[in-house]
Amino acid sequence: MQASHPSETTAAFSTRLELAPDFAAHLRAIEPGLVEALQPLLAPYAARFSTGDTGVDFSGDEPAVIILQHLVEKAAEHWTGHSEPEAPWAHHLLQSVITDALQRDLAFRLPGLKMPVRSKTLIQHAYMQSMLDRDTPITIGIGSTGTGKTHLALAAGLNLIEAGNCRRLIITSPHIKASRNSDDPADFHSERQHAAIEDELNDLVGPEEVRRLRNEKWLQVMPLEHMRGRTFRNAFILVDEAQDLTPVQTRMVVTRLGQNARIVLTGDPNHVSADTPGPSGLEHLISLLDDRPIARVFRFTARQVVRNPVVAELEELYEHSSKAD
Repeated sequence: MQASHPSETTAAFSTRLELAPDFAAHLRAIEPGLVEALQPLLAPYAARFSTGDTGVDFSGDEPAVIILQHLVEKAAEHWTGHSEPEAPWAHHLLQSVITDALQRDLAFRLPGLKMPVRSKTLIQHAYMQSMLDRDTPITIGIGSTGTGKTHLALAAGLNLIEAGNCRRLIITSPHIKASRNSDDPADFHSERQHAAIEDELNDLVGPEEVRRLRNEKWLQVMPLEHMRGRTFRNAFILVDEAQDLTPVQTRMVVTRLGQNARIVLTGDPNHVSADTPGPSGLEHLISLLDDRPIARVFRFTARQVVRNPVVAELEELYEHSSKAD
């Protein structure tokens, strides 16, 4: 299943940019091949433009429209009056335009967070948009470690609490276990995952705010077994490392949704724990949801790792090694 298209839930956006007649004539001459060449670079978004005598009209997903508009503006600034090949000027500028747009116009300035959330890639941006969309009850982010799946999911959940769109942010994982000495759902230990979640939360809102949210029950890190038989209303549920869930566990978790609740599952199907009995429930769920409008699936690759660039290279090496084996 491919990443679902943002325009499924985002209204089409349009705008117009006035141009000098000589550059408009140049752009109109190369437009057909250029539009097609740019589409894969804008994925998972899409946008098009149509050039007239003195301007260009853009339409499509708003983030892609913003990027194309900036691209044409920069190309016009560099225009020298000489014809150029169809795509090099666009390819040369596009990555810097995307990076700048993600840092500025497309940054998420969200109540409840210390700093704006600035996506590093377009798929990160679309993933964040999906989690903030009230009409998308299930969002799934799968792929390489270090691609921002958990960080962005936590940011979305914290914002929805602050904005009053959810009453609770519930975090669970197959590696968060209940204490053997307590029946209190808040009393848990984690084999490895809770420390990583704590780091992300502290980075987003600070330790004091994390404590406040815990104390007021807005934020709950819950063992998986404590979700069984319950219904979660007005909640944002994050299931981290979901590749280690069994199909039975996955079914139990995703069917906990009550009114005004949404769920995000993150994981890397290539890193299923050796302790997981049977097939991964995450991949099974994705196969069931294929092309269903209730869910959107985003696949991240090693090339989209946003940690140290060395991590991206290492992930690609491991991926190639796994395929060779």
